[in-house]
Amino acid sequence: MPKAPLSDLATPADKPHRAVSVVRDGNGYRIVYWPSGTPGVGRRLRPRAGTDLAAARERAADLAAGIDAGTVTGRSEEPLWKMAEAWVEDMKETEVPEGTWKTHVSRLDTWVLGSVGNVPSGRLVMEHWRRPVRAVARAGSASATVEGVSSTMVGLISWGRENGWLPELFAPFGSRDVRREELAKFKKDAARIRGARKLVAGKRVRKQPATDPKWAAKLEAANAQKSFPQDILPTWDDVVVLGDAMEYALPGWGRNLVLIIAGSGARLGEALALKIDDYDKDENELAIHLQLDRYNDWPATKLPKGGKIRDSILWARVHPAWDDAASRAHKDGWLFPCDSDRHPKFLAWVGKVFELVIATIGWRWPGAHWLRHHFGSYSLNSRESGGFALDLADVQTWLGHASSDTTLRYYLHAAAGGRKRALALTV
Repeated sequence: MPKAPLSDLATPADKPHRAVSVVRDGNGYRIVYWPSGTPGVGRRLRPRAGTDLAAARERAADLAAGIDAGTVTGRSEEPLWKMAEAWVEDMKETEVPEGTWKTHVSRLDTWVLGSVGNVPSGRLVMEHWRRPVRAVARAGSASATVEGVSSTMVGLISWGRENGWLPELFAPFGSRDVRREELAKFKKDAARIRGARKLVAGKRVRKQPATDPKWAAKLEAANAQKSFPQDILPTWDDVVVLGDAMEYALPGWGRNLVLIIAGSGARLGEALALKIDDYDKDENELAIHLQLDRYNDWPATKLPKGGKIRDSILWARVHPAWDDAASRAHKDGWLFPCDSDRHPKFLAWVGKVFELVIATIGWRWPGAHWLRHHFGSYSLNSRESGGFALDLADVQTWLGHASSDTTLRYYLHAAAGGRKRALALTV
């Protein structure tokens, strides 16, 4: 009679089965398993599994399933940093040129191991490749550096497969074509950041090529019709790219300004008029009761557009930006304090900085107001399309629209593939 596959067996802490079990270890748990699938054959591993018994059992079940499928090897639960150490030692022993292995070590130490070094080698996925490569790009590194970090990570995985650390067919970072396509985008992001850095240094920079005419026509049509479908709006990654560039132009607060606008729906003048006391974190309530006066010297303010005050929110993902801005705030509580001697018309000046940075880095949207559109669209749209599916009446209030019809017309549109998603969700 054939034995039941390991993944069909329970893994309670007090009943270890033939290859995978969860056992107590002080105040926590360990998973004890034989990658071979047979106790006593090969090396037994005992990785720590934390203090949550349910999570330990779930991880043990995953391991059992992996053993059945042949995707768990003797060392695939070892952290990436340990495999990287072994790779470097192997390069030294096999007389790989010193310059080559030192370059890999530099990339690993600077960009890779700090962010994904503790991930078990056999649990790596595409996002673990993206994370370090994205960080290199957002630092404005040269294209060769962006490609080099990717090459080091792919080389490490290849070595792991050839040396018994990983299954032979393990390919967590996708195909070469997929990586090439993503690398092209990351290298463009890096070039934009380098352009912003030159701008801050006072150097003359060459503006990016003019926006594609078809794309510009789409944006003009959206503005004319007051209708902003999600596929023409900046994504969160696009928002972060602009934030990183603005940080070079406005050190200490440019990134925070961009993220707070995108995560609250505030207009630029409203965001620049915020004070620390305007946000109640416990209630997640942001008081938008003033905006800067464009035509009078800072700190002159007036009521928001249409004379309507409102309360909005902050997305959780921008709370760190608020906290950082609050820690740097003016003694009078202004979140974004003005150097009034140099830039008395503060709102107009910041608007010009946005225009210059956007032109320099080739951002595809013509002004800061598109960050507000990002907030409206992603607040309303479904999770399947990358949004948060928040209540229409709430979003209308947060944006200050007089009618929910306006909010609907602006931001809620049928998404591509909707019928197929409906089919999958209505089983």
